[in-house]
Amino acid sequence: MTESRLRIARLFGIPISVDASWFLIFALVTFSLASSYFPARYPHWSPMAYWIVGLITSLLFFLSVLLHELAHSLMTQALGQRVRGITLFIFGGVAELEGEPRRAIDEFLIAAVGPATSVALGVGFFLLGWLAPVAQVQVASRYLGFVNILLALFNLIPGFPLDGGRILRSLVWAVTGSFTRASRIASGVGEVIAWLFILVGALLALRGLVFNGLWLAFIGWFLLNAARASYRQVVLEEVLKNVHVQDCMRTHVPLTSPEETLASLVKRILREGERAYLVAADGRVLGIVTLKDVRKVPPEVHPVTSVVQIMTPTARLRTVPPSATLWDAFRIMTEEDIHQIPVVDELHRLLGLVRRNDILRHMQMRSELGHM
Repeated sequence: MTESRLRIARLFGIPISVDASWFLIFALVTFSLASSYFPARYPHWSPMAYWIVGLITSLLFFLSVLLHELAHSLMTQALGQRVRGITLFIFGGVAELEGEPRRAIDEFLIAAVGPATSVALGVGFFLLGWLAPVAQVQVASRYLGFVNILLALFNLIPGFPLDGGRILRSLVWAVTGSFTRASRIASGVGEVIAWLFILVGALLALRGLVFNGLWLAFIGWFLLNAARASYRQVVLEEVLKNVHVQDCMRTHVPLTSPEETLASLVKRILREGERAYLVAADGRVLGIVTLKDVRKVPPEVHPVTSVVQIMTPTARLRTVPPSATLWDAFRIMTEEDIHQIPVVDELHRLLGLVRRNDILRHMQMRSELGHM
């Protein structure tokens, strides 16, 4: 669990989490169904029936969203790529893939299977609503059939990073042969569609439909930022994959001894501005201690706490070889939520340290030189 995510399950080896924002949208959907949607259409039900059917319908709706994202993930795994996890949040769900698809056809299949799953679910719920003998089941099933079809249609909008935008990128990629160019075009289309969402939302709000208008504008704002961030990610990966760690690592690594107290180390951190120190003794590296490690220890015990007590030992360290790309290093840092990685050779000898700041500085210098 991270600060805002709660791990709830693991399916097919894929961690399933819910973001804190999901609880808000789940409560809003349930409240809307139980207090407005069902009472307006079926006034003869009891108050308890409204809430029970509303709660079950809301759960099945988000289960449908989960199955949509699970379809993306299983197709990704079938094509030989890893999936870091699935997260449900305020806008539905997202499958976090490790890296971009390798081929245009892979991108197409991964993107298309989500809406296809939603359509299949929609048809299945409509059939259940037609066959079910219980009125409440019929009503809930028809609603779920409608929203699953709507979910498929919404995701097929060609606005990156929606599924439709990814399908568009796969087609442009297949025609041009350039993943970067396809990403730029798909992201540009995504930005245009996002601005249309924002504009229509603003017009609806001005016409008195404040909640609907603000919600639509909020979705547009989210899509706008997602489209821009997705393209920046593509450019970042494209650049960093062509640079090796040995060209960016620091060979002069700050050291500390295992006996040094945290009080002494904190003074050095403030003086030297370093975020990480390798712990060494008798010419051997024992581990690493970082600013994050120090922050976990109450200041009042710094004078009596030694570095060796809080360091991460070498056996648990994530390392990279000098031949690894900066993208490999950056991806590990992002996944592990760390700011630096030791660089070691095939004999596990320390060669240097590559830090997140070093990578960002490298990107800044390339940008200023016009080499992006």
